[in-house]
Amino acid sequence: QAVVLVLGGAAEALDTKAGRYVLTIRRRKGFFRIAMQKGTPLVPSFGFGENDLWDWMYKKLTFSTPIFSGRGVFTYNFGMLPFRRPVYTVVGEPVEVTQKDHPTSDDIEELKERYIAALRALFDKWRPRLQPNAELIIL
Repeated sequence: QAVVLVLGGAAEALDTKAGRYVLTIRRRKGFFRIAMQKGTPLVPSFGFGENDLWDWMYKKLTFSTPIFSGRGVFTYNFGMLPFRRPVYTVVGEPVEVTQKDHPTSDDIEELKERYIAALRALFDKWRPRLQPNAELIIL
């Protein structure tokens, strides 16, 4: 049995640009706290190419808006379907978590930093082969 948690939300959705990945993790604590309470390892994973699936209107309007375009059913230039681009998902080694019923803020921060370091290492390991010009920003 495994639980899969996909990081991201509205902030990440509106800040997607091809080859640039902005992940808001540092201010999130809930899933780190739950992992500690359950003693469940966290497995870092990353999807190279995800931000290349849609052409956000940001490029055309120069300001962020939730309007996007992809390809159509009968045309490739405009539509609501994602573009055909490769997405490579890589999975790292589990970040071991010590079970604590009542983790402190310091416990949560320590786990968060270990997870971020593992995610960054995974990105840095695979970037040269999968998307050499990609940039990862962790907020």
